[in-house]
Amino acid sequence: MHSSRSALRQSCRAQNAYNAATALRCTFSTTTRLRQDSSTARDSRSHGEGQAAGSYSSYETSAEKFSGEARRSSQRRPPSGIKRQQAQLGGKGFLLAQQAIIDGTWSAPLPREQKDGQTDERPAEKPLERTKSFRRYSSNDERRPQQYIGQDKYKSAADSWKEEMQWIGESVDIISRNRIPLEDVDKETLARIDYEPMVMKPAESTSEKRQPIPWSQGQTISRGSSAMERLDSEINAFAAYISPTTAESAARDAIASRARSFIENALGINNREIRTDIFGSEQTGLVLAHSDIDIRVSDSKWTRKKYKPTFGTYYSFGKIMKPLAERMRSSTEWICVSFRHSSYPIINAQHRESGIDLQIVCAPPTTPQQKWTAKYMNEMPNLKALYSVLRVMFGVRGLVDVFNGGVGSYGLFMMLVAAIKRGERSTNPPVTIGEQLMHFLKFYAHFDMQKRGLTLSPVAKPFLKHDVQTPTPYIAAANARGDPVRAGQWAIGRLRPLQPYLLSLQDPAKPTNDLGRKSNAMKHIQETIAELSVAMQENIAAVEVARAHGSAWEGESLLEPLVGRAHEIFAGRRQRVEDWGKADAQSHSIKAGRRSVKVTSSQQDGVPQKGEEIPQAA
Repeated sequence: MHSSRSALRQSCRAQNAYNAATALRCTFSTTTRLRQDSSTARDSRSHGEGQAAGSYSSYETSAEKFSGEARRSSQRRPPSGIKRQQAQLGGKGFLLAQQAIIDGTWSAPLPREQKDGQTDERPAEKPLERTKSFRRYSSNDERRPQQYIGQDKYKSAADSWKEEMQWIGESVDIISRNRIPLEDVDKETLARIDYEPMVMKPAESTSEKRQPIPWSQGQTISRGSSAMERLDSEINAFAAYISPTTAESAARDAIASRARSFIENALGINNREIRTDIFGSEQTGLVLAHSDIDIRVSDSKWTRKKYKPTFGTYYSFGKIMKPLAERMRSSTEWICVSFRHSSYPIINAQHRESGIDLQIVCAPPTTPQQKWTAKYMNEMPNLKALYSVLRVMFGVRGLVDVFNGGVGSYGLFMMLVAAIKRGERSTNPPVTIGEQLMHFLKFYAHFDMQKRGLTLSPVAKPFLKHDVQTPTPYIAAANARGDPVRAGQWAIGRLRPLQPYLLSLQDPAKPTNDLGRKSNAMKHIQETIAELSVAMQENIAAVEVARAHGSAWEGESLLEPLVGRAHEIFAGRRQRVEDWGKADAQSHSIKAGRRSVKVTSSQQDGVPQKGEEIPQAA
């Protein structure tokens, strides 16, 4: 009797242990073992977060502890709901179901009819047939023969990675939107999505003669200064150099005014009132000499309180913007005109004479984002100069275009704010502008993007990503208790099975907006930042060694690894804008002088001469 009770007690204990282990795994552990790179190991060693309370590793350890005495029960209930889908699709197919849930395109699968002699297992398919379901949804470039690919005269080998990032974004969207199981996607496609990172080099200078660096402090002046003092001076000097001059600012204002008039005249037909607004860096004060001019185009009725444009409203406006692009192509004032009819239609063009790039987009107003940008710039005076360096650092490598997998200007600005805010909370916070730049590089070189996301409100801190299949109850609970920030983290912090390497950066102006969700080149970005962090540390050490020996450092500039030969890359373009701005200002002054002469002559014609009678009014 005693032995039977003991056996029953041990059986119950084992069953409870198994249930606890299963619950822990289903709630906290990832559905697949992610490949951890060296940056993850460095992050865990440097921050000591390997067994942090509440982390995935601690829950996995607890699950393994419970699993020690666990055993499966002999009687199991048939799978239901999401478990039935997991059993039908298999491990890889279940990851695609999660990806569809993340993108909001998931729907419950229909029950599979079973006939006599048939099982519920998925029939095996041939490898060739597996690839057809994915290729059916692929782009035209994927279906084109190889001999027709890559013959575009405007494409170069240096831009091949950009095309690859565009292909990744399109492929992930196709797979998740159409809920294609992973076993139906060939291994080559999956390997291309999970690409190997590489260090992105800056653009090469086209100058025949090597020009001196304008922001360099010189060997004689900086010989007695420390490396960090020299870095501080170079950052401030570079920010002043890369800012627009008076003539460049005048040229930008004139071209923006011409573009707005052109748009309003072209679209203001059929009694339609078109509204154009300048937004972006021109409004936030972060404009650089080579920045694009951003113009938002909309219908004036959208500003009314009773009218609220929807997501489809902006897309439908593309039908109106397409004729605008055609009219710009036929104009002699604009070149390189392209139109992309996406969720937010966009036109890219370039002013023929000055070479200034123009971007016309139909999108929601960015007033909340501008307010947050102004708020952070008032709090941190070094932010503008630091952003100038980072914007050029990303720009000379082609990493600022979201369409090509890069980080947008607003996203890069918030990345900088998050890093500095996190540094202020450390035991040894960075104080000088040079220390803040080095902290940015170290922070993102070691940040584990596969496990954590970043938020800035109410304080800058990381948050754990999760693999909860349906976080809707958690989002609703957070909103019910008045915590939209936490609700947004539940919404954007879901682990993406196809792209776990993406950075989840919460927008402080809109908590449900993930600023890194389209940055497909994030692997390249993090690898490049890690390489530049090491290069900067080596240069700083070399400056200190030369200073200790009383000699001059052989290098030209501490910022050269980051921004490259930016002064040579932008020299011709800036001179072109400068000349056009001066010529336009001169022509305006001549026209103004002619108008004043006409006014003066007309006034003189009305003045009575000596001996002439003044005519009396009737």
